[in-house]
Amino acid sequence: MRYILRRLLIASVFTFALLTAISALAVRLFRPSTTPDLSGQIGFLLGENCRASDCDYRIAVTDGQGYAPLTLPVEPLAFGWSRDGSRLAYIGRSAEAGGEQASTLYVADADGTQATAITALDFLDTLTWSPDGQQITFSYNRNGDSGIYVIGSDGSRQRRLINGLVSNSPVWSPMGEWILFQVRGFQGQQIYLVDPETSGILNLTGDSAYDYAPQWSPDGEHILFLSRDRSRTFAAGNPLTQAFIMDRRGRNIRQVTRFSGNVFVARWSPTGDLLAVYVAEARADQTFVGTLYALDLAHGLLFPLAASAGNTIGDFAWSPDGTHIAYVLSPQQDSQICVQALGDVAHCSTADAARKSNLHWLTSLLPPSGE
Repeated sequence: MRYILRRLLIASVFTFALLTAISALAVRLFRPSTTPDLSGQIGFLLGENCRASDCDYRIAVTDGQGYAPLTLPVEPLAFGWSRDGSRLAYIGRSAEAGGEQASTLYVADADGTQATAITALDFLDTLTWSPDGQQITFSYNRNGDSGIYVIGSDGSRQRRLINGLVSNSPVWSPMGEWILFQVRGFQGQQIYLVDPETSGILNLTGDSAYDYAPQWSPDGEHILFLSRDRSRTFAAGNPLTQAFIMDRRGRNIRQVTRFSGNVFVARWSPTGDLLAVYVAEARADQTFVGTLYALDLAHGLLFPLAASAGNTIGDFAWSPDGTHIAYVLSPQQDSQICVQALGDVAHCSTADAARKSNLHWLTSLLPPSGE
């Protein structure tokens, strides 16, 4: 009898803790936000006059009703604002080089004015700002030669950090002491760290064949990445892609999603307690159609945020305060940018035939065009 009472007490405590966690998350997710609409702070890559996979690209900013492209001297391919929102860095297409379209790095005021090329290197493809806004890391890739570089935002102290590895997608840690990047080789993809001052590197995922898309937790203590499910496959034996978390030294790897479909994108919330995860059905006829979820990491609770309803959801981004999510609905045609407060309905705008991608939530509003 005493044993039964003890088991009932343990079950009651567990149930109470679970219901408390569900209640707290439900309040956060399903209570309409009282914060103002921040949709005017979203920048994105606008693709017009698209031909197959290529378009004429511009950077645009939406105000929640329409959008206004920035005036730039070259066509941008990738971009990002500094953390304080005061400056814009972008990789722009430069002159043709031996029949190839070269690209180099520019820094400008937040609205795109006063743009200056800060490096003589061409054939760049991704970039991120350092947390203090003083440096930029970028990746270089041409004819089998690739590497990770760091440069001062004024063009000073350019240095190459990585040689001899097919490396890309550098991401600066929140405190600025490390840069994450991924390496592609004959054995697959792995995730590395590099010290931006000493160029010392560390392979975090060993010889694993399929680890990619790394990003830092807001406190810099953990790393989120995508990899193959360790135990399950779907049609034709192809492994499912799921989200994993490890500590900053590559230890204590744990799988945090176990969907019956593929995780295409995962994003850490600024508060660090939630993930936004886009999951597509594991079907050959609907490869990219899926649902955007919020995952409570502490309790494993999962809540749907937005369904693509036969379309697809492209890039998405958390607002700086973690109360809203912006996402691109149907990114390849008749695309819209939707903004949704946690617990509220989505507000979509900018619907037209242009492609939209690479969402960036600004930390300060730009003046209306023409001011």
